Amino acid sequence: MSAFSHIQWTEYKEQVLHNPYPRSESCPICHAASPFWTKLYDERHGFAGSFAYHRCHDCGLVFQRHSMTASEISSLYSEYYPRSAFSEHDWQPYSWTPGFASWLEGQSSAYMYVPKNVRVLDIGCGFGNALGYHRDRGCSVHGTEMDANAQRVAASQHLDIRQGAFNPAEWEPASFDYVTLDQVLEHNYEPLSLLRDIRAVLKPDGVLLLTTPNAGSLLAKLLGRRWIHWHPPYHVLLYTRQAVTRLLRDAGYSVMRIKTVTASAWMRYQFIHSGLRNAEGAKSPFWDPRADRALSAVESRHMVLAGRLHRFHVFAFATRLLDECGVGDNLIVWAKPR
Repeated sequence: MSAFSHIQWTEYKEQVLHNPYPRSESCPICHAASPFWTKLYDERHGFAGSFAYHRCHDCGLVFQRHSMTASEISSLYSEYYPRSAFSEHDWQPYSWTPGFASWLEGQSSAYMYVPKNVRVLDIGCGFGNALGYHRDRGCSVHGTEMDANAQRVAASQHLDIRQGAFNPAEWEPASFDYVTLDQVLEHNYEPLSLLRDIRAVLKPDGVLLLTTPNAGSLLAKLLGRRWIHWHPPYHVLLYTRQAVTRLLRDAGYSVMRIKTVTASAWMRYQFIHSGLRNAEGAKSPFWDPRADRALSAVESRHMVLAGRLHRFHVFAFATRLLDECGVGDNLIVWAKPR
């Protein structure tokens, strides 16, 4: 591994596996005492070890106790996330057309709410598909990404994607109309510092637009440990409305709007995920193209049922109902610097 040796990975996993779980930790957002909730392991991409999660009874934040350095995080995404198996030759910019079909599927991504002809920074931009969408609409586009695999796309598509964590010193102060964090905030160990750094590069009338899983959703409460968005060890902080509102206020923002809009595909994935049983340390044949096992007969039948429900739009209408009630799986937040 390029940035994190095999020996270091082994030592880290041993620490995770054998370190005792404390009964309580201080909440990173409101600092209230937060009791141990449960331990979870990576059911998707095969990172070995279980991870302790705590739940704050005051703001509702669910957070992981263990932390990694920036180089360790970079290696985690480069080596364990399946982007290494994707070809830059298959890259396409996102596309989106408003209308009933888009509404039914869920207008859940931050890029869908960025206007034309603005200067935008996408932090945690992945393969830069949203940057391509913005560029096609006359925007000046820039991005950052921890996963080194994104550099293949940056070179082939001539996109400005900086490798590593966001560093405000790399950008001109007060220079961006929009900064987006699309399913990124939950990956960050120090969200208060990140949001303060973002405020430094936003114009005074600029907009921070973020999306993140909603730990206060109905499905999160009903499904418990089987909710797909815990996603250890990648998701380290899972927010509720109350937690993300308090975080933004402490970072110097005014929340303009907050609501739940969830991709209906997420509920379909949740249904499929609920029928899978992947052993610790193994890659899921559904989530990861590098998995070395096939679906079992039971899992295959479950996938077929998911396909039938999808064709009848069962997941889509159920998701829209949850969002209409404000208890969907995905928070969208608009905020401005104070």
